[in-house]
Amino acid sequence: MYSSGEPVTRQQSERSAATGYYPKNGFGVASLALGLLGFMFGFPASVAGMIFGFCNLPRLRTGEATNRATTYWGIALSAVSFLLAALLLLILIVGAAASGGH
Repeated sequence: MYSSGEPVTRQQSERSAATGYYPKNGFGVASLALGLLGFMFGFPASVAGMIFGFCNLPRLRTGEATNRATTYWGIALSAVSFLLAALLLLILIVGAAASGGH
């Protein structure tokens, strides 16, 4: 019913109200929110954001979801926050080993 990546027109919106069908955009929004939270909470939020984002990709292909940009940004932010958390953990481990545990 919806083509991915295009804005919803008034006609599509009226059709949605008449048929009761609305796009399932929750996974994409969750991916973006968790990607942003990943910068504060690290690994758990980042991993969850990537999972939600990748789970939303099939919905985008079939037209069930319409938030392509939100999903891609969520995946990207989740990946960046994951890599930053991994880098911070690596720095902490190397720093602790270099100081000899004192």
